[in-house]
Amino acid sequence: MDFLKEFSEKPKKLFQFFFWNMLFGYLPIGLLSAFLSLFGKTPFMLNKEPIYGIFGFLLSLILTTPLFGFGIALMCWVFFSIGNFIIRIITRSK
Repeated sequence: MDFLKEFSEKPKKLFQFFFWNMLFGYLPIGLLSAFLSLFGKTPFMLNKEPIYGIFGFLLSLILTTPLFGFGIALMCWVFFSIGNFIIRIITRSK
């Protein structure tokens, strides 16, 4: 179990690492959604109301891209922290 000790330490700025990776990973999908809303192909839905044009473009970029990046990064950070906690328990018991 000695090989687990190197994984039992949590990296510094882990959430920041996850956030920027998820933000730029979701950015192409967010841009596609924003441009489709800008050109009137698919609406940006806000409170069950379709929004098109430049306002839909801006809302799509400002609301969805950072929020999805934050949500997915938060889930990854929580699961990583739980796994790290379990690994630390396993390595202490030996």
